[in-house]
Amino acid sequence: MESSYNPTPKPFQPAAPQQSYQLEAPSAPSQLSFQATASQSSYNSASAPSYQPTSPPAPSSPDLTNNFY
Repeated sequence: MESSYNPTPKPFQPAAPQQSYQLEAPSAPSQLSFQATASQSSYNSASAPSYQPTSPPAPSSPDLTNNFY
């Protein structure tokens, strides 16, 4: 039984090189933060003009809204 337990800790050692990858992680959050800002800006801009034109035609003719989809 003890012999079987030995091979288990061996595969766990390869996890050490994975720590090297974590060092690159700090670089990712920097880019992620920038994308989040751009996404919010794009959403706000598209949300404002998109919501206005959709609001008037929606109550006026719900059929047109369904067709537009």
